[in-house]
Amino acid sequence: MSSYAIPTAYLPTAQQQQINRNPMLPQVPATGDIDSQYLAEEAQLRSQVAKNYADILQQIGYTDPNTGQFIPGSISVQAGRQAEDLQRQSDLAAEDVTNQAQQAGTLFSGLRARDIARAQQPYQTQLARLGTDTPVQIGGLYEQAAGLIDQYTLQNNLYLAAMAQRRAAAIAQQALAQGNVGGSPQQQQQSISDTGDVLATGNEDMGTNVYGGPNPSPAAGTTLPSSPTAPYTAPITPNKTGGSANKRQGIFAIH
Repeated sequence: MSSYAIPTAYLPTAQQQQINRNPMLPQVPATGDIDSQYLAEEAQLRSQVAKNYADILQQIGYTDPNTGQFIPGSISVQAGRQAEDLQRQSDLAAEDVTNQAQQAGTLFSGLRARDIARAQQPYQTQLARLGTDTPVQIGGLYEQAAGLIDQYTLQNNLYLAAMAQRRAAAIAQQALAQGNVGGSPQQQQQSISDTGDVLATGNEDMGTNVYGGPNPSPAAGTTLPSSPTAPYTAPITPNKTGGSANKRQGIFAIH
């Protein structure tokens, strides 16, 4: 059946016929930050959307951008053919009733009109349903085609967000490897070195001892404690009676 023979009741509306043959998906952002995983995911998504879009157009039809002529889809073509067959069967049913009335001699009676209506009723009912169901089916597919663009945009945004997370994780890992993150061994070593410089100047508070008093300055030649706040204890000189008196008392005197 040629396109001009399809009744308009089985064709998309004028607005629906303006649907573009190309889904017009957004282009991939032109930036050097795009990684290979995103490119692979976006390419697969674009291919799937384009395939689904083409399947829908094959069913509802589209306008040829070169000629401006609407190319009917399979739904309209099949509906037109079905409507043509139903109408033919309806006409044949009426013709059979007429022939029977002619043979019975009731050709011009009211019975013939009644019998014709009864014979055509199943076919006319199917035609009416076809005229209602076809636009609804086309409209649903038209909405699906428009929704494919939104689906692509949503999924593509998720891919972009995942790519940004991967990039942020890579930057953090690189900074950690280079020692630019707080708590790295390099910074800890620098902190230790700075502490040593303060102790060397003699300006750092030596802290307090176990009795709450200030620690005295160490004598010359005495090794500094490992911590600036650790209490300083001088060596204990044992007495001649075998052990210091302080030791026997259970404490260490601070000299």
